[in-house]
Amino acid sequence: MKAVVVLLGLLLTTTLVHAEQAWKIDPPDGWAEDKESAVEQVEKLRKMTGVNRAEFRQWNAPEGNAALQVLELDADKGDHSGRAMIDGMETGAVKGVDANNQISLTRREENNQIIVDHVIEVNDRRVHMQRHYAVDDQGTIHNVTVTCAGPTGAEVPACTQAFASFKMLVKAVPLAGSRWTDPKFIGGVIGVALLVVIVVWLLVRKKQ
Repeated sequence: MKAVVVLLGLLLTTTLVHAEQAWKIDPPDGWAEDKESAVEQVEKLRKMTGVNRAEFRQWNAPEGNAALQVLELDADKGDHSGRAMIDGMETGAVKGVDANNQISLTRREENNQIIVDHVIEVNDRRVHMQRHYAVDDQGTIHNVTVTCAGPTGAEVPACTQAFASFKMLVKAVPLAGSRWTDPKFIGGVIGVALLVVIVVWLLVRKKQ
C-alpha cells in the first residue's frame, strides 16, 4: 500500500519530466498545454540529416496572451568537435533573427553546458529564448530551447519562474575543440530551422 501511495505522489507532481529524462520544467499553474502547435515544423526537423530527435511542447496562458515553449533537439556532431557543432547551431539561430528585432544576447558556460539568453521582439511580441547546449559521452549534441512569448515591453513573470525551474538532465561531458562560426555548416542549418519552429506560434497568433 505504501508503494502505491508513493507512486501516486510521483504521478501527481507538478514538475514535467521528459520521457527520456532529457529535461524537466515546472509549467506555470493554470497554463494549458497545446499539443497541436508546430507539429508540421517538428516533423521537418526530424527528417533533417544528422538530427536524431526533435520534440516540441507548448503551454498557453489562460488569458491567451503568452506561451511557454520547450523545443528539444538532438543531433550527431559527426567529425566536428562538440563546441564547433554547438557554435554552428547557435550561429544559425542568431542569424535567423533580423538585427533590428534583437533586444539582448548573452552567453555563458556552466556545468559543461553552454547557455544562451536571447531576447527579441517580433510582430508586437517579446520572445525570450534560453538555449541550453550539452554533449554526452556518446557524442550526441543535446539542445533544449525554453521560450517565453508574450506582449512587448516586459518579461512574463510566470515564464520567468518556469525558466528558473528548468534543468537539463543530460550527463554532459566537458566541451572540447575549437569554435566554429560558419553558418553553412550543418549545425547552422539546424539552428535556423530551430528558430523557425520557435517563432511560428507568433506568426499564427498575429493572423488571428
